[in-house]
Amino acid sequence: MVTNITIGGWMLCLAGLFILISTELSTAIAAQEIDWAVGAELQRQTLVSNTGQWLDAPLRPLLMQLSETRRIPIFIDRRVDPSAPVTLAAKDLTWDQLLYEIGRPHGYGFCRLEGIYYFGPVETAMTLPANFEKLNGWIKENRRNAKVNWRRPARARWHQLTQPRELFVRALEPLNVEVLELDSIPFDLWPAADVNQLPINLQVALIAVGFEKWITVTRSGKKVKVVPYPDTSAMIELCNIENIDSALDKLRSGNKNIRISKRDKSSMLISGPTNQVYNAMKDALKFQVAKKGDVQESTFTAELKGKRGSIVATMAQQMDLRMEFDPGLGGALSEHIEFDVKDATVDAILEQALKGTGIQFRIEATKLKLFRK
Repeated sequence: MVTNITIGGWMLCLAGLFILISTELSTAIAAQEIDWAVGAELQRQTLVSNTGQWLDAPLRPLLMQLSETRRIPIFIDRRVDPSAPVTLAAKDLTWDQLLYEIGRPHGYGFCRLEGIYYFGPVETAMTLPANFEKLNGWIKENRRNAKVNWRRPARARWHQLTQPRELFVRALEPLNVEVLELDSIPFDLWPAADVNQLPINLQVALIAVGFEKWITVTRSGKKVKVVPYPDTSAMIELCNIENIDSALDKLRSGNKNIRISKRDKSSMLISGPTNQVYNAMKDALKFQVAKKGDVQESTFTAELKGKRGSIVATMAQQMDLRMEFDPGLGGALSEHIEFDVKDATVDAILEQALKGTGIQFRIEATKLKLFRK
C-alpha cells in the first residue's frame, strides 16, 4: 500500500522532532566580491519568481542567502532581529513581494534606494526615500559651490565585527571632509557584509539610520554633521507594475487620504502618512507579476539535524510537493542523521539524506516519491 501524506501531516507524525535548517551568511563575502546585478539586470532579477517554504528560518541569514543567490544587494538595519523566525510559504513572488511577506509579521519593511534595497523598521523604510531625496536635492542645489563630490560611487565591504564609526570614517576618506558629532553614533559591532557601488552620501546615510541618525552637509560639502533622524512623510516608489493605469484607479478608490501618482509606464509613487502608505503598498504589490519562466534553482548552505524523513519532508516543502512513500520505509526514515551542506541543490540534499538506505526518490509534477527498487 502506498501512503499519500501532506507535508503538514508528515510533520505531525514526527511530533517532538527537532529540525534545524539554518542558512548561514556565506564566508565568501570576506573572500571574494559578489557580482551584484545593476541597471536592467537588477530590474530583471527583482522579477524572478521566488518559490519556497521556510519553517522558523532565522531572518538575517535567510535574507542574505536570498540576496546572494539573486545577486540583489540588500542593507539590513542593525535594529532587525537577526534570529527572528520566518515561517512562510512563497509561491511565484517577486522580490518586493517576498521582502514584504518576510518583514510583515515582525514590523519590518523595505524600500529601494538607487541600486540597493534597505530592510528595517517600517517607519524608517517608509520615510527613508523622502529623506534621501531631500539630501540629494541639497547636494544638487549646491554642486556649483561644492569642493567635493558627495555622489561619487564607491564599494563598501567589511569583515565580521566591524565598528560602524570605522565604516563611516572609511567611506568619507576619499572626500577628505570634517565630521561633526560622530560620537553620537554609539559603539556597535556589525556582521560581515558586501555593499555594491553606491554614492558616498547613501553609504554614510545607511550607516547612520540604524541609530536613528541622519547627516547634513554644508554648502561647500567639506563638513558633514550627524544629526537626529528627521521626521517626514512616507514616500515609496514601486516599479514593475502591470497595467499601471488600471492599478492606479483601483488603488486610488481604496486609499482616499494618500497621494498615488504615476511615475512612468510601470512605476508609481505613494506618499502620505506612514501606516496608510504601508497598507497601500501591500495592495500595490499585488499588481507585480513574477516571471514564472525565469526561476532560479535555490541552493542551500545549511546544518541539517533530525530524522531522515523529516529532512526529506522539508526539502519537499521547498519544491511545493507532497510526499508519497510506502509505510515499509518508516524504519529508515525515522533514523536521526546530521550533515552539513554548502551551496547544495535540493537534489543533492535528498541524495545525501537517503544515502546508504537503498531508498530512491523521484520528483513528479506535484509529488516527491520515495521507493526501493
